[in-house]
Amino acid sequence: MERDILERLQRLEDVQSIIQMIAAYGPAADACVEDWLAEFWSDDVVYDMGTLGTFTGKAELMPVYREHAHQTLIAGGSAHIGSIPHVTVEGDRAQAVHYATLFRHHQGHFELFRLAAAVWSFRRRDDGRWEATERVLRNLTGDPTARDLLGSFVEKPRQASEQAGAEQK
Repeated sequence: MERDILERLQRLEDVQSIIQMIAAYGPAADACVEDWLAEFWSDDVVYDMGTLGTFTGKAELMPVYREHAHQTLIAGGSAHIGSIPHVTVEGDRAQAVHYATLFRHHQGHFELFRLAAAVWSFRRRDDGRWEATERVLRNLTGDPTARDLLGSFVEKPRQASEQAGAEQK
């Protein structure tokens, strides 16, 4: 029983850590905190932004934050805001899905610039901390790919209640 409690506590701590990482990502991107962003991503990260391109490896991704498009966006006022993610942890790997929104300041007001499905993959480092290994974004334009990303994480109500019941025993 004690082992079960410790495992459940570890899973809760892992989920909370990943939620915190995702929540911090938007402000870090808007403030362009490069040291934090470099620590956030794994060296072999794959960031698939759909029509905006795919960036493979930290060496390819990090310059995106310094490029004109991102710098212009944040200089004009932007807010990368994510919904609360659904996180699944399996050992030293985790995935999360949520809605990713990007607002920008434009002509004196804020407007929704992008609304996307976002799927993240994480792995635990040797030091116990988590790092992001992949992010896939798909704009919610009616494209079935975005819906498929969101739907792949939805637990069936019966499965979720059975799992909760089994964990309580």
